[in-house]
Amino acid sequence: MTEEESSPIVVEDEESSPMMAEEEGESLSSSLSWHRRWSLAIKVGLALAIVTIGACVLMGYDGSLSLRMRSSGNKNLDHNSNGGEAKLDWAVVPWIAENKTAATNNNNNNNKDDEDDWKLLFVGNSYTSHNQLGFLVENILESQLSSHSSTSTSTVNHKSAKVLVRTHDPGATTFQEHYATTEKSYHQSFTNPSYNPQELRKWLVTRPAQWNWVILQEQSQVPGFWDIPVDDRSSFNKSVEASQHLNDLIAHIKGAQTMFYLTWGRRNGDDYNTYLYPDYMTMQARITKGYFEYVKATSTPERPTYVAPVGLVFQSIYQDELQKHGPNYNPSNSTESFFYQLYDVDGSHPSLAGSYLAALTIYASLTGGDPRTVTWIPQDLEAAMAQQVQVAVAKTIFETATTGNIQYPWHWQQSQAEEEEEASTTNATTAP
Repeated sequence: MTEEESSPIVVEDEESSPMMAEEEGESLSSSLSWHRRWSLAIKVGLALAIVTIGACVLMGYDGSLSLRMRSSGNKNLDHNSNGGEAKLDWAVVPWIAENKTAATNNNNNNNKDDEDDWKLLFVGNSYTSHNQLGFLVENILESQLSSHSSTSTSTVNHKSAKVLVRTHDPGATTFQEHYATTEKSYHQSFTNPSYNPQELRKWLVTRPAQWNWVILQEQSQVPGFWDIPVDDRSSFNKSVEASQHLNDLIAHIKGAQTMFYLTWGRRNGDDYNTYLYPDYMTMQARITKGYFEYVKATSTPERPTYVAPVGLVFQSIYQDELQKHGPNYNPSNSTESFFYQLYDVDGSHPSLAGSYLAALTIYASLTGGDPRTVTWIPQDLEAAMAQQVQVAVAKTIFETATTGNIQYPWHWQQSQAEEEEEASTTNATTAP
């Protein structure tokens, strides 16, 4: 890697400097005094800053980071495909015990009426706030609770249970910045107009709710920076350390468990980091590896952490379309492709279909429920698209669960139950 390639990561929006406004102010009139020029420059600069911040908030800006690297020039897509159109029967390991889930089994809330409630906290940024992901998950859980059949394999089966979802998702925020706000000595050092620096500390430290789950989402590029030697907000090593600190806070809340929200690569790679992320598949592979590193760094035998493989559903759809149309087809550039339609116009944030996909993946990852049985669909999402999304999520959850590539909460609960049953049987046969 050349010196240029290994230079530090900088924030993308540094381009909007007040100095630009100063130059514009000076060009307005050569007869203006120095004092008037400077005053005008300040006013124009402030106006530009306000407009930029407002646009970022409205558009769900995620604070893209740029590595000042020279592009490798390799734009070839990875056409290796292990996807397929095979119809898969939904098969969740039938461990379900007396209408309890992994989440509610571990909830030690002293309020008996709340024992079976679902309390979820999302900690992320614009990939969480876009299309109100927390709201989508809340509606899916509530619909499944109210319509659940006693013969279903889903672990969501408390008709009386209530669902509470809260989100802390200021745009562009990293794990480092999230953790910093939970510390008592925190001072506002990360400028973000939508940031309430007291909120996360209250929810995780000073007045924590009895969360069943806290779902963590890192800034969209950082998880793939695992081999880049930087020492700032883009540092992957610092991101891992922050994930450990956040997980420690979650572990101190009775019954709370941690799940990482594994995000997706950008539709055409990352224009700001083409050396690392020249295309979707390359970026997805790097992001996926990063999230599994978070799980590895935070899991213990007694308290494993988990991942909701949202990005892997995106990847499965991409690979299925390559298999269907051939290696010369590029799902990233075909506006009619299912994969293309998972993204908003910026090619980074999710469309409503993409957010619904994320919500269903999180639901299935938490509960083991079949996403194809979910009856709730966002009002502005076409039924045919929603059905495609449900089938795609079911396929990925099925494959990752049955191959053992991902350990889900309901897997862990099953293995615990099997160990207890085996121990009980052993004790019974060895008793005098």
